[in-house]
Amino acid sequence: MTANRKLNEVLIREDGFSKTEVSISEGETVLFCPKKSSEHLSFEKIGLIQVVNDDSGNNLHPVVGGYHYESVDTKIAIKFRIIGEFLFKLIDHPSNYVTCKIKVFEERPLNVIIGEEGFQPKSLKIDEGTSIRWSWSKLPVPHTIFESSVCESHYALERKSQNLVIPSLTSDYTRKFENPGVYYFQAENKSGDLGDLCVVEVQPSFREHTVELLDNKFSPARVTIEEGDIVWFHWNKAKCSKKHCIYQIHLPSPDHPVDKAYLPVKNGFKWTSPTRNGMVCHKFEKCGVYYYGDICGNECASYIGIIAVKPKSSNEYLNYSEDSKKFDQSVVTVESGDYIWFKWPKSIPVSIRLDDMSLISERGRKKNRNDTELHKNDPLAIQKSGVYTFRINSAGCYYFNVQSDGSTYSITVISSSVQNDHKVVITDSEAQPSILNIYPDDRVWFVWDDTKRPHNVRQVNHANKSVPGGFISGSLMESPGAYIESFTTSGIFYFTSDNCRKILGAIAVFPEPTIHVVQVNERNMSPDPIVVYQNDVVIWKFDFDQTSDVVLVKKEDDLVSYSKIARDIVPRRYLSYSFRNPGIYHFASPSFDMTVKPEFLEKVNAFEKTVLSTVIVDSKEEYNTVHVDKKGFYPDLINIEV
Repeated sequence: MTANRKLNEVLIREDGFSKTEVSISEGETVLFCPKKSSEHLSFEKIGLIQVVNDDSGNNLHPVVGGYHYESVDTKIAIKFRIIGEFLFKLIDHPSNYVTCKIKVFEERPLNVIIGEEGFQPKSLKIDEGTSIRWSWSKLPVPHTIFESSVCESHYALERKSQNLVIPSLTSDYTRKFENPGVYYFQAENKSGDLGDLCVVEVQPSFREHTVELLDNKFSPARVTIEEGDIVWFHWNKAKCSKKHCIYQIHLPSPDHPVDKAYLPVKNGFKWTSPTRNGMVCHKFEKCGVYYYGDICGNECASYIGIIAVKPKSSNEYLNYSEDSKKFDQSVVTVESGDYIWFKWPKSIPVSIRLDDMSLISERGRKKNRNDTELHKNDPLAIQKSGVYTFRINSAGCYYFNVQSDGSTYSITVISSSVQNDHKVVITDSEAQPSILNIYPDDRVWFVWDDTKRPHNVRQVNHANKSVPGGFISGSLMESPGAYIESFTTSGIFYFTSDNCRKILGAIAVFPEPTIHVVQVNERNMSPDPIVVYQNDVVIWKFDFDQTSDVVLVKKEDDLVSYSKIARDIVPRRYLSYSFRNPGIYHFASPSFDMTVKPEFLEKVNAFEKTVLSTVIVDSKEEYNTVHVDKKGFYPDLINIEV
């Protein structure tokens, strides 16, 4: 079931709002509805705008970036996601002096009851950021709940957590869901008997955050959000004795004069002029670090606020077609970090199992579980949930075997590499980690929290001397501070802090593994041979589905037996292999033999009418490692090619 919060209705009438104050909790929606009872009032020409009181309390100012609707001729639904007060007025209405205040209080969790018949409800569909409370009371035997996850290779549940609460007759557990995905919770009694299954589908959604301006600081001083999130900056005269005016700034340079205002960003977010009451709303669309300052009273404040915007994962949806009795895509192209969502009618049992994968990194490969480690629950409990998610953790090729409505077929997911994000923590004495390995175009977030000294980040050489034209975060900044830098080329980049030169860290940028495609058709295999590098993935792409995997030919006898030892696969158009070590590799497959026609065999690698594909794997190392200790260098001589 979709978890719907309370819907609060406010009528817009000839005399203004039907309610001048509405109290709700986070996540609830207010519906502004025109009540068209008079022909003399045209709702098409009446607008709705969010406002804030001026310092005197007699006048109203629009909230910069706030809610603004040109017409109230149709219903307007606004979902409030954060605690606070939101004031609205009508534009060009006879009673435009009347306001409606929406007071938003702390979220009330959605309730799930555990009884003798299991969970009620058994499934929920919510937005990320929503909380759920499971509770049970006066059960005959002590109960508890725990979280499970789906083993991708078996499509069965495996225990993900220990008991979330101590088994008891009466208890409860509350969880806030910060990330999208499908979550599984199971009940268990004291004897270890598994009970019902509760499925929580957390839909991706933008989030909202608040920053409060005080007379000498921003609270909090740094906010970490995701692309598409909204930040509300607010201040009021009940807490501020001084006037304030926030504005987006460029990070000041190390030699920025202390008595000079920070340079504002052209078309950046800002308030109109210093006031004791104010509110600014801004949506952050792109990844990066954003800085803002404050005009406090008549002076430019020295403190700086930070909004760190991280990339948001994309979501690819595969919907089930009842006409074809399959999912609507057989080949899906995504990026690493994305979510794959499989959705189907709950009345149709569907099984989705990860059959195989070829990845550029072993970090994305999970340990396969034995059957004995999995819960022996009814598999239909998962299959009939109607939704399943899979997070793509690494670039490469993923193959899913799907069973639905009596048929078995394959879905191929090809994932490309994207910019990855890494974190370096600056303390008052060191960088953690001191050496970070990344790929070109990756982003590194330098952060310092709870440090006694102000810090910045400056590029230096191995001797800790500044690099002319190198990266620098700007002037020294009190904690919490943050800086982001992308590294586009291979090499080793050293950095330090101007306020603690004994800090010396290094960013090592190595060439990134990639995916290569060999096209296989009736005329040839191209390219052949193909040259790749260590950790690269090769994909053989066919025009039609194939049923036999590739076989690595290690000795001459393999050319005779490969057709017998080739693994049978569910029909698909892609085969793949990942390479960890340099060398020359030959592959054979019945799929090659059945695709390339005999009359074209002379144009490809052939051995007794066997079609071979050759992959030359070169070393990707463009560097040599020298170890140093008190006895000297190891090795003490290195030969390099120019």
